[in-house]
Amino acid sequence: MAVAYDTSGSGGNSSSSSVSFAITVGSNSDRVVYALVTRGNADAPSSITFGGSAMTLVGSAVTQGTASNSRLYRLIAPSTGSQTFTVNWSGNSNCGAVVISLYNVHQTTPDENSLSSWSATSGNPSGIDVSGALAAGDLAIGFAASHGNSSITITATAGTSTDRQNQTNPNTAWMSFDGLTDTAGTPTWTISAGDTRTAYACAIHVVGGGGG
Repeated sequence: MAVAYDTSGSGGNSSSSSVSFAITVGSNSDRVVYALVTRGNADAPSSITFGGSAMTLVGSAVTQGTASNSRLYRLIAPSTGSQTFTVNWSGNSNCGAVVISLYNVHQTTPDENSLSSWSATSGNPSGIDVSGALAAGDLAIGFAASHGNSSITITATAGTSTDRQNQTNPNTAWMSFDGLTDTAGTPTWTISAGDTRTAYACAIHVVGGGGG
């Protein structure tokens, strides 16, 4: 079975210690949820949950000393129906998050090479890609986020990319994913930020087939 998109959601706050919002997870088999969070300092979340279950850190990046950071989390086999995503920090700062729900995902090894690439820089991040070609039924997801940028754009240069979620205030966190299943293809993206402040991008290879 090929990995398929279910739904997504986003939220953000200025000078806050938390972000919380709900999405409705479909009654599909072999579900996985990913969440990208971005923060106006280097603090890691004190807790991050989806439907009351703790999420697992996949990877993170901090840039400009302690100015900001972004982190990617996942939860295997989330509950269906309306589920609340909540991320908490110990103090106040600008913060944002995007969440994407997928299904037909391998339940033991949902993503290969965890974080195939991660770029963090002042201004535009470098291009990102997944490590190697996708197997039939697999999916590549490109994430981009910024702290304070007026806009951020992620564009597929190999494969077909679809804009799934855009959180614009106070932190832009823009998500797309690539449905390419051709084993000869290696999806790649370029990223363009609206100004010279910090921006982040990463890509993961989500494994299809379900089960595990």
